Formats: sequence, structure tokens, C-alpha cells
Amino acid sequence: MKCALCLRPGKLVVSYLLPAALYRALSGSNGEPVTVSEATALQTSKQVCRHLLCLECEQRFNFFGENYVLKNYFNGSTFCFRDQILSHAPRLSSPDCKVFDVRSVQLNAEMIVYFASSIFWRASVTPWKVTRDTLFSNLGNEYEEKLRLFLLGLSPFPKECSLYVLVTDDPAPKQISIFPKREKHPWGFMHRFYIPGMTFALNVGKALPRSNRQFCLKRTSSIFFVDSKHDVGTLTGREWIQTIQPKGRLAKAIKGAETIA
Repeated sequence: MKCALCLRPGKLVVSYLLPAALYRALSGSNGEPVTVSEATALQTSKQVCRHLLCLECEQRFNFFGENYVLKNYFNGSTFCFRDQILSHAPRLSSPDCKVFDVRSVQLNAEMIVYFASSIFWRASVTPWKVTRDTLFSNLGNEYEEKLRLFLLGLSPFPKECSLYVLVTDDPAPKQISIFPKREKHPWGFMHRFYIPGMTFALNVGKALPRSNRQFCLKRTSSIFFVDSKHDVGTLTGREWIQTIQPKGRLAKAIKGAETIA
């Protein structure tokens, strides 16, 4: 078998679309996480995983981004990213949204960018089985390869990509995860996913307007701090809940979209 990242043949380990530690933190009423895909919402302990990477590359993902993000996102009790942002003054401000410079806030932008890029790349490089559905958020061969080289440290972050990261001001955001989804726009595609309290949006395309790049975390060290009622992850959850079908125990446990979105 060949590792999807380094392309070297060898033994593959179990890799997760979203980090395994995230599933453990995402607890529903019966101690099992709620996960949302484009077609279903499900409360289950079954994780979305497959053999994809060699041990060295799996550890690379952990070391360069995953461990850092999972120590600082909302894990059900603490939300270090939010607390750190609140202790500083914003660079720009509006009633419902503020923009901070991660350098002044003292967040590690490189690790956040690496974490998000690894998730978007994983969602594109192979189909993933999510309950009865198959998730495949295709970046296209060109951008998938550019992100692969970036993740290996062999190439800079793709110039055709712009990464937005949004942190909610809610001290206890919804305990759900939303898997990567692709949306078409006139300039290209937006790929986005959600973990509790944080939305990651990757804009991809050769025709990205300048305005689309000015708040890219990688290029301008910008991170958004949004009012909870405008939290993009929560809003995305509401949009999806309107069209998906809750399954299993979750279908019995919820009454309306507001329960989980």
C-alpha cells in the first residue's frame, strides 16, 4: 500500500477525516457525538476513518497542527482560542464581527493553517464513508497536489487558495461537527467545515478577487471573531439540518432543527 501523502509504499495506519480526539469531546446526551454530513445527522460513536497514511505522515499531521488546535478549540469545558482573543484589541471592528491579528493575539497561525489544510486535503484525496453516505469534497487534481506538497513542507501555501478562520464569541458553542462541504461560486469553490466554536473556509480558484484574499489567515494573519448569532458554522448547520434526515437515536432525541443547530 502507498501512503497518500508521501507516496512511499509501506504499512498504512488508520487515519480519521476529523481527529479522533474530536469525536471523544463531541458528546451528545448519551455520551456519543453528533456529526453532520450533507445528507444525514447521526449520533453515534462510529468514527469516519480509513487506512490512508503511513505512521510518519500521521504523526506529522499531529505535530504540525492537530495537537495545537485540539488543545485550544472548545472541547466541552474550555475554549482557549476565544479566551486568548478576548484579552486583546481587534484590528477592525463592526457590531457583529471583529478582525484580529493573530500575531498580536499570540496564536500560532502556521499550525491553524496546517490543521485546516490537512482536513481539506483529506476530504479530497479519497472518498469517506459517513454512515450510509459517501463524502468527497473534491479540490481538483491541481489544488489537491499543491496542498499535498504544502503539507509535506515542499511547497508554499497555494497562491490560488485563501483560508478564512472564524471563532465564535459563544463561550459554549454547539457540540457538533460538520464535515467538509464544497460550494460553487463565480470565482471558484468554497470548501468549509466546522468544529465546536470554529469555522474553516478555504476559497479556491484562479479567479479569486483581491477582496477574497485580504483576510486570509496565511497571508494577512487575520482571524475573525464573530457574534454567536452569525457564527458561520452554526448557520451552516441550520441550513443543512433543513434538508438532512436525522437517523437512529438522534431522530428520537430531537424535535426540530434548533436542537442541534
